[in-house]
Amino acid sequence: MKKTFTILSFCLLAAVQLRAQCNPDTEPPVVSPVGILSVNIMPTGMIALWAPDFMQSPAADNCTPANQLATGVRIAGAGTGFPLDADGNPQQLVIFICCDLGTQLVELWVRDLAGNSSVDTVYVIVQDNASICGPCGFEVRSCAYSVWNEPIDDIKWSFAGQHPALPNVEIVQQGACFDIQDAPYGLDFELAPVRDNDPLNGISTFDLVLISKHILAVEPLGNPYKMIAADVNKSRAISTFDVVELRKLILGIYTQLPHNTSWRFIPKTYAFPDSLDPFTSVIPETLAVFSNNDPYITTDFTGIKVGDVNFNALTNAATAAADRSTLPFDISDALLRPDETIRLALCLPEAQELLGFQFALQFDPALLEIMGVTPGAALEGTSLEGHFGFPGPGLLTFSWDNAGLPVATLAGAPVLYLEIRAIQAVHISRALALAAAQLRPELYDKGGAAFDLKLRFVAPPPAGSTEIYPATPNPSGGPVHIPVSLETTATVLLEVYDWRGRQIWRQEQAFPAGLQRVELPEAVLSGHSGLLYYRLRAGTVSGSGKVLRWSKP
Repeated sequence: MKKTFTILSFCLLAAVQLRAQCNPDTEPPVVSPVGILSVNIMPTGMIALWAPDFMQSPAADNCTPANQLATGVRIAGAGTGFPLDADGNPQQLVIFICCDLGTQLVELWVRDLAGNSSVDTVYVIVQDNASICGPCGFEVRSCAYSVWNEPIDDIKWSFAGQHPALPNVEIVQQGACFDIQDAPYGLDFELAPVRDNDPLNGISTFDLVLISKHILAVEPLGNPYKMIAADVNKSRAISTFDVVELRKLILGIYTQLPHNTSWRFIPKTYAFPDSLDPFTSVIPETLAVFSNNDPYITTDFTGIKVGDVNFNALTNAATAAADRSTLPFDISDALLRPDETIRLALCLPEAQELLGFQFALQFDPALLEIMGVTPGAALEGTSLEGHFGFPGPGLLTFSWDNAGLPVATLAGAPVLYLEIRAIQAVHISRALALAAAQLRPELYDKGGAAFDLKLRFVAPPPAGSTEIYPATPNPSGGPVHIPVSLETTATVLLEVYDWRGRQIWRQEQAFPAGLQRVELPEAVLSGHSGLLYYRLRAGTVSGSGKVLRWSKP
């Protein structure tokens, strides 16, 4: 009886000690890997190894029973933490193929019920003693070219592969070409090039002219790639909706096409069932290969810039824009008083037959407001709704075409009118400028030739009398000028005083007849804030006023 009691006491004590030791359990299990494992590729061209293959002896733990320990394996460097498969279960298997011949490093992991884990590494020597292996794998190379066979840069290539015995493969590369080597035979994969930047590249109002001619059957595009480029909204048809969408992009109402990417790519091996209607079947935009056993796959893609139906997009940094002749838009210069409105005519000095034109104007919204655009004599009866926009403060964009039909203009006749209201006294010539970075200013004649546009300000006739206009800008944190219209050459005297009546600036200068600006430099105004007063005399005419000056922070 005494012996039985002693045994029970010992077991109870051991259980109490174990419970104390395992509450909490902070000690990781012990893993005993083999040092080096040598294996041979099987006749299937691969060898599968399981977690127990890497163990010298079973794993042990101070708290968790051996049959409840979790084991996992993976190729060293292929991940972090305890190895799990796609379903969240311990990964029990690694596979080596002919491409893995040589020494490989495998991680062997053990985890107990408390989440403590241990890891050790095993060197695996993969051999091919039976000469099973041939070439390690195959090469995939693909490049993208324009219809003119120019390489297209800045492409994002996405490669997705699946193999019955290997983990999925996902590769992303950037550039004009995609290239991988030693892809395992039997791999199913899909290669997709994407470029979705610089949506205005190669696009102009002349593309609208060409699309409209196609819609009206005046001049069909006659090329499947041009028709794909004309399908701006990716509806597998060409209609006026494409013209509307593309014009919104030109005007800056859109910054990107809402239903399409900037470029589309089609494998060069694709043959259109009907070259006059490429939309009769689904157009492939990826390269898909199944169970490949070819050593080389070198299919290239043809890139199509969406909206660019005359194929003049810049495809890479080495491509240069062509030089062109220039035509002027004549504008009569004027000096406007605050709150004065004017219909400012834009005229072509020579007779033209226009297919269309486009431009962007920048202006200071603190100085003037462009209230709208109306047709001149050349476009009389034409609605300009949807042909201009204001995509940002101080920016007007304009794009017009006559659905592919030319319109005759007379020399010097107004083509457009800008409805302008001056907010402060302002010279037209100093307030308006072309914003070529926003939209290239250009005009297209009836033959399809493109000309660059420029603004040419025409000096008004001499003033009938001398006038002094209010200082502008006002208020101001920078330099200020006072517009003056001189009847004849005159000496102009400007005097500026602070609020105490102390003179801070005096300048006397001779000016020729016409519109002039008497400048008050920022260097003179620096250090002065609040109200400043000025007095100006031009010949026998005098004027005065005040400027509210605020200091820059």
